[in-house]
Amino acid sequence: MKRIYRTSSLCLICVVILNILITSATVFLHEISHFLAGIYFHCKEIRIVLIEYPNLKAYTEMRCQPNTQYIFPALSPLVIITLFGILFLSLENLPEKNFCWVVIGFNLIISISDMLHFIPTFLIYLTLIVGVILIISGQFLFINEIIILFIKRKDRSR
Repeated sequence: MKRIYRTSSLCLICVVILNILITSATVFLHEISHFLAGIYFHCKEIRIVLIEYPNLKAYTEMRCQPNTQYIFPALSPLVIITLFGILFLSLENLPEKNFCWVVIGFNLIISISDMLHFIPTFLIYLTLIVGVILIISGQFLFINEIIILFIKRKDRSR
């Protein structure tokens, strides 16, 4: 019985640490995407803030030319992070492949603030709902596969 608790604790720690890493990487890539789009569109005075205390928020500031469409630098993370998330699918036989859905879902949620000015309110709520569903699904699939791996490992050790 002690072994089951130890295994469950290790599984939980693994899930928590991987989630922290994936979430941090997604926020970092989100801001870097804005930065790269700002460079591409010849914006000036680009500044990335990854953690602003005490609000604990991340953002990118830039001053773009008057003819620059704000929509392109604002929505650049949707494309770049979705591609990053899809890379997880290449981990075919590993449970971490399910983080694809977590990354894409979290990306949708943190991109909502970038989309407020050019999409209707119902699409904002739809994006939020889809993001939450993707995160929950990805977490469920990941945890399920981790548990299956531990059970198979336990059966082999007998």
